[in-house]
Amino acid sequence: SISIGNQDISPMLDVAMKASREAGVLIKEKLGADIIKTKYNSMDLLTEVDGRCQEIILEVLKSEFPDHGYLGEESVGPGADASREALNDALDNHDWVWIIDPID
Repeated sequence: SISIGNQDISPMLDVAMKASREAGVLIKEKLGADIIKTKYNSMDLLTEVDGRCQEIILEVLKSEFPDHGYLGEESVGPGADASREALNDALDNHDWVWIIDPID
């Protein structure tokens, strides 16, 4: 088992692996997907796969851990201020926070 403090986090890791495997199926199916837009600069590309992978991961995690907080790259606005605000809000309201960036 793997622990943080006195809490066994093995069940969380098992669910995280399940979520990543489910998203991985979509990634393999859509390899080479068209870019639908650039996000914040010309080097930060977005395909249809990015958002859908985040949705898949969130569905799996939330089904097992509905009381945890979640931050996904595709659901936080651009810039450091937006990231900081979203993170602070999540940490203020949840004991556990998952940060999801499925493709990068």
